[in-house]
Amino acid sequence: MALLAYSSKAEATLACEPSLVFEILTDYDSWCEWVPAVNKSKLLAKEGDLALAEVEVTRPFADKLDFECIHDKNRSVLLRLISGEIPIAKVEWTIAAAGPKECRVTVVLEGKPNPHWLLPSYRKLLGAANYIGALKGQVAAYGTEVSVAGEGGEVILDLMDTPDGLVLVYRGQKYLLQPIPTR
Repeated sequence: MALLAYSSKAEATLACEPSLVFEILTDYDSWCEWVPAVNKSKLLAKEGDLALAEVEVTRPFADKLDFECIHDKNRSVLLRLISGEIPIAKVEWTIAAAGPKECRVTVVLEGKPNPHWLLPSYRKLLGAANYIGALKGQVAAYGTEVSVAGEGGEVILDLMDTPDGLVLVYRGQKYLLQPIPTR
């Protein structure tokens, strides 16, 4: 890697099938819902295992980025920057089965040689741990529990859609959520 180029890596074990992670990563139209600093996203073209995606970021400064995306179904998603000024050159997601209904996800971000990555305002955009954390939140939205390997924890909060309405489970206590009447 060149002088002043950036690299960041993070990984986690998620309590879901690899296919769910792959589906989330390749749903380019929904990146704006979970990818750090992305406020707009859309799929421009897709053919087989290749895609073109466009995203707009707001921080550290507004920019439009175009990515070439290469897929290996349920195994990896590789994004290479085609255009844009943000110093990200490549984002590589690797997905591997880790057990029954578990998968190991790794993300590696590589940056172009650029001294801007030293600025604190770039940390959210360039920190691989931020992407893993955001992916965990998105996986949780699909109704699966998310856990990080090595962190023996408990589920404190869970939200479920049931025939009776939304049910919130907080520290083992169930609450039925009711809509507030509009005035």
